[in-house]
Amino acid sequence: MTSSVLAVLTVSPWPAQSGIARRLDAIVDACHRSTQLTVAVVVPDGRDVAPPSSVRTTRVRRSPSRAASVTEILRGLPDGRPITMGFYRRGGARARLRTILEETQPDVVFTHGLGGAGLCDGLFPARRTVLDADTIDPSTYRRIGRELGGFRGLQWTLDADRIARWMRRELPAYGSVTVVSRHDRELLDAIAPAARLEVVPNGVHLGQARREDPGGGTFLFVGGRTYPPNRNGLSWLVRSVLADIPTGFCELRVVGEGATPIAEGVVAVGVVPEMAAEWRQATALLVPIRSGGGTRLKVIEAMAYGVPVISTAIGVEGLDVQAGQHYLLAERASEWRLAIDRISADPSLRAQLAEAGRSFVERHHDWTVCTQPLVRSLHRVASGGVDTDTL
Repeated sequence: MTSSVLAVLTVSPWPAQSGIARRLDAIVDACHRSTQLTVAVVVPDGRDVAPPSSVRTTRVRRSPSRAASVTEILRGLPDGRPITMGFYRRGGARARLRTILEETQPDVVFTHGLGGAGLCDGLFPARRTVLDADTIDPSTYRRIGRELGGFRGLQWTLDADRIARWMRRELPAYGSVTVVSRHDRELLDAIAPAARLEVVPNGVHLGQARREDPGGGTFLFVGGRTYPPNRNGLSWLVRSVLADIPTGFCELRVVGEGATPIAEGVVAVGVVPEMAAEWRQATALLVPIRSGGGTRLKVIEAMAYGVPVISTAIGVEGLDVQAGQHYLLAERASEWRLAIDRISADPSLRAQLAEAGRSFVERHHDWTVCTQPLVRSLHRVASGGVDTDTL
């Protein structure tokens, strides 16, 4: 018998522009093909949601009121809830979600991140819930806190401690908790060893062919700058690396929402409907990230297209890739300038990295394969913890 699933999402998979949205889009697609799926997208008033007509979807409005957030944050402090949950646990959204649960009577709920966990808490049994925890990692919050510094950094650091305590207490109650890599599984296992953890890697749809090498010096940065690790990494790259590269030697195209540093050779592209054209013209993807966590879909997508990658170690964290074989490692500004110079000048190096990256993605990051553990977990949780042969 096919399991009925209610997916409660606080990030809309449509349009699939951010890394989280593309992960959720692939998960929804896999669930749609394998379960009786209903999607509840909980987004602020005014936020567009344009789901495929084939997916049964309802939009739940979430008030953007700061006062409502503060109220929920204060209400959650004695209960030990992470501060982040307060931005999602608003009465109207929870009341509407309660009605949807009564109407759909799902066998299992799938939800994502601290926002989804906070919304569903108390409305549906945790033992019948699959929580995608790819953005729930106290070490990520601590890294961001150290990088930001000041009062904002202190907020991230304090919430890291609350998240760790919440995970230790609550994760073992979930029917299944999914993470994006073995690295993340080890981190969460150290915090909540009784949790039922399942690795569901990020992936790509491999229908596209490897692009032809465009040569030249057109580099690409991808990421929303509302996320501190992206904003700070880009600012550092422009200030500490590109400022010392001769004018006209290269162009940096910046894709994603948010402010872009104004500098010679930096082009603010903004949000694009799809990335294929940007991948085709990029000499390499630059990932100057020095905090954050998870595995970055932009790295996997670049490799799928045959785009070489220059990255910090944190930028490729969670991926089983080797520096010098699958990507070029750069940490200090001098290493970044050298790597950019090597990539620009050496077609054979670009070809070697493109081939190794594409082969790596084909072996390990095809969405069709990556989403199978999640669907199995949904069926297992729906059946009361008994493995099924549904797939």
